[in-house]
This record gives sequence, C-alpha cells and structure tokens, in this order.
Amino acid sequence: MWIRNGCVALIFFIAPGVYALDGQLSGNLKASSDYLFRGIDRTNSPAAQGELDYAASNGIYAGAWASNARAAGGSEVDAYAGFGRTITVRDIFPVHFDGGVITYLFPGDERDGSARHNLDFVETYASFRLGPASLKASFSPDYENAGGVATALTGRLRWPLLESLAIRLDGTLNLGPGLKQYTARLTQDSRGRDYFNYALMFDYSLPDDFRISAGIAGTTLDLANSRGRDGDQPKYLIEIGRHFDF
Repeated sequence: MWIRNGCVALIFFIAPGVYALDGQLSGNLKASSDYLFRGIDRTNSPAAQGELDYAASNGIYAGAWASNARAAGGSEVDAYAGFGRTITVRDIFPVHFDGGVITYLFPGDERDGSARHNLDFVETYASFRLGPASLKASFSPDYENAGGVATALTGRLRWPLLESLAIRLDGTLNLGPGLKQYTARLTQDSRGRDYFNYALMFDYSLPDDFRISAGIAGTTLDLANSRGRDGDQPKYLIEIGRHFDF
C-alpha cells in the first residue's frame, strides 16, 4: 500500500513543477470500437478517450488519460509523470530514452464496497526507441491490486508504407505472480497464466491532425465471456482520433 501511495504522491509532486517550465501542452481525443488493455477487454463496447500532456523543454513531462471502462467499474483515469531524452549514438543513430511512473485509477470499482480494495495500481516503466522500433519494460509491485508483482515487456515496430499510411505491430509478454492472480478471474478454467498479447494495426494520417487506425488484437489467454472481458478473439478494431497542440 505504501508503495502505491508513494508513487501517486510522486506524480502529483512532479506535475505542478512541470507546468512552470517552458514546454508544449498537447492533447488528443479518440473514439474506438473497443478498449483493450494488453489484449484484455475493458469496455466490451465502443470507448471514448482523451489525454492531456505537458512536455517541458528539459525532458520532464506529466499528464493524464481517461476512458470509459465498463468492465472495471465504468471509468478509468491514468496519471503519469516521467523524463525522456534523445541522444545520438556515434553521431548517426538517434536513440530516445524514457522512464517514469503511472497510476491506474478506477473510480467506480469497489469489490468489497470500500475504496481500499479496488483495482487501482501503479507501474514504473522504462523504454528506448531507435528508428521505427521500440522496447518498453513495465513493473508493478501489486498488479491490478491482486496481491503480487507483474512485469510487461512490450515491443513495437511502426513502419511507413506510404506518405500517410503506416503499419504498426505491437507485442507484449506479461509475466508474474500478480498477473496470474489477476488472470485467474478471467479465464475459462479459472487458472491464472502468464500470456502474450498482440496487435496489428494500420494507421492512416488525415489533414488537420486526424488519424484513423484499423486492425486486429488478441491474446494467448482462453478468456471467459461470462466474466466481463468478452472471450471472443481476435478483436477487430477501428479508431479515429485527433491530436491537438495548444
């Protein structure tokens, strides 16, 4: 508990200072046919999502993201803060490093009627990106408040096909005892497992900072429809969103 509260406090300690620095305020709005978190359905229906982010000129950033999430109490609000920087290796390869902390909050989810036992949890993360490829490691000391640690290792490849069209391939290996405790609630046989989730999407850029994405996503889990996560896989997704700079 103290780890989660400490991480939340760190986010809200860093965030006000970020806004006092010179930088860029941006945001985005998106409508999606579904909302999947690491391949697991959190809406079983269309989702409306929004994000507000401030990136300071020294690399510090902070922001918040929100979505409806029917399978997790009705809504989700994520707050994050971190530091990112791009360096050039051998004067040729620009490599971007990033690290921070994010807290996932589910205001409507109270499994036993008290806010002490909901799905809220915190992760730390670190990533690097080189050209079209990136790798990210995320660690939670109490994943989905299930009582154990979990790690997510994510790889992404985004490759331009045409001037306005790119293909995006995401894959995440999800591991740890906390993850197994959480997935035991979702599988057909009630057994928790490590798993892999994937997504293959096509991103098409439109004028005025609009973008449409379409593709498929799924997991190696055998999910139970009756447990609020919709076991039909893979999922076919379509999203439309717009980016804003203020």
